Amino acid sequence: MSYLMGDNTSEASLAAVSPVNLADASFPAAMLITGNQDEIVDWHDSHAMYMRLIDAGARAELHVFDGAPHAFDARPKFGRQCASLMALFLDRLVLGGD
Repeated sequence: MSYLMGDNTSEASLAAVSPVNLADASFPAAMLITGNQDEIVDWHDSHAMYMRLIDAGARAELHVFDGAPHAFDARPKFGRQCASLMALFLDRLVLGGD
């Protein structure tokens, strides 16, 4: 965390910049894509963020890919699928299309 926060990595400082603690109804539409075998970001953290956003009244989507590790979207088949999901998300929740 010191790479991001410098010398101030106290619990209070980290909590102040954590997106999960900033979730409210005005939070921008958010799309979370993860794999349930991600070794860097546990998919439960993405689920917690999704639930926090939904509970706060924000618009959000969560997509969890079974067996997928971190950065799985770099694989062509997954990348195309993720790009399609992102395009649909942007059209529906950001641009206001059907």
